[in-house]
Amino acid sequence: YGYPVDYLAGAMLVALGLGIGNTHFARLKGKWDESAILFMALVGRPGACKSHPLNFAIRPFSDIDGVNNSAFQKELAEYNRQCELP
Repeated sequence: YGYPVDYLAGAMLVALGLGIGNTHFARLKGKWDESAILFMALVGRPGACKSHPLNFAIRPFSDIDGVNNSAFQKELAEYNRQCELP
């Protein structure tokens, strides 16, 4: 797509932090714990292909989230059906 490599590198760092989440912490200065969560803002001109690297890096998490959401919706519908029974 012709986007700069640094856009992809930043997006991959965010995806890595998303994957780690709050499962691991870095202890700083003895008592301060910090998680691997990263925030990023891609700044560029309109049409600079900022969305493509983000979508590429986050796609595995979006796919898993979609599968889990579908399963949740089915279970919720079953739960609601069971609640309506006398």
